[in-house]
Amino acid sequence: MIRDRLFHEKEINVFIQVTETEGKDAFEVAGRGEFQWGVLIEPMRREGFELSISRPCVLYKIDETTKECLEPLEQLQVDVVVEKISLRKGELLDMHPIDG
Repeated sequence: MIRDRLFHEKEINVFIQVTETEGKDAFEVAGRGEFQWGVLIEPMRREGFELSISRPCVLYKIDETTKECLEPLEQLQVDVVVEKISLRKGELLDMHPIDG
């Protein structure tokens, strides 16, 4: 039942990927952060599923030319006060007026 539920969620939620493990008793779910897990897990728990969830891990990539470990980064457009982003150690890369 959990397998069917996870693969159904994969069909309607484009931000997750579900793969079965070799033992067929666990699933690997890839998403876009902890908030994504809450969107997936909490409704399943309310539906009566009992889940054991391991700690999420960040997937790093290795740059082929420099052999450096690269962290995943995302661009974001924010229409809020810049001060709130800087408090969370965000870095402002570019700014455009709303009209342009």
